[in-house]
Amino acid sequence: MHARHLGIVCLGVFAALSSLKDPLEKRPPASRVGRFELYALDHTLDIFDLRSGSLGRSRQFDQNLRLYYGDILFFGERLSIIENERQTGAIADLGATELPDSEFGLFHGLRLWKRKLQLREFPFDGRYKPFEEFDSTAFFSENQSPATSAEVALGHVYLVRLFHRTRAADERVFLLKAIEFQPGVKLVALWRELEDEGRG
Repeated sequence: MHARHLGIVCLGVFAALSSLKDPLEKRPPASRVGRFELYALDHTLDIFDLRSGSLGRSRQFDQNLRLYYGDILFFGERLSIIENERQTGAIADLGATELPDSEFGLFHGLRLWKRKLQLREFPFDGRYKPFEEFDSTAFFSENQSPATSAEVALGHVYLVRLFHRTRAADERVFLLKAIEFQPGVKLVALWRELEDEGRG
């Protein structure tokens, strides 16, 4: 009798736990998050296209000219935005949080709200506070010449903004996090796209 009641209680607790909502259920869809590996010593593996979520490519035209197709290029020590006559971008090093990272760290906890970065406030799931360590206004300003490259450091998170030189509607924003780095050789990074949750 006692064992049967215990089974009913356990089943009830399991059902209650199963019905709880995942506190991170608003995570980005799988199509907008991912991981990439870039190798500085191979021109077929040193470019990533964030907008398509796949490796970029390059083409050698002569001894002095190579064209790159993608969004970011790994030089071995630095990441650079690939620019052309229509597209450009900006990149900023946001620093690093304690490792291992969590849902309250920079990569998983940041969101974009009306072109301002906000960080999930511990220990709340749905509460955010301004990320005051970074000047979002300057980063998104149309009147400043943005930095288009950044030095890679293990564990650091980078904010990347890609945009058309004349059409603001084409802007897309991403976070990158260096999770493995061999200077001059290899970079493994997580990436996710940020949608501005405060703009309708």
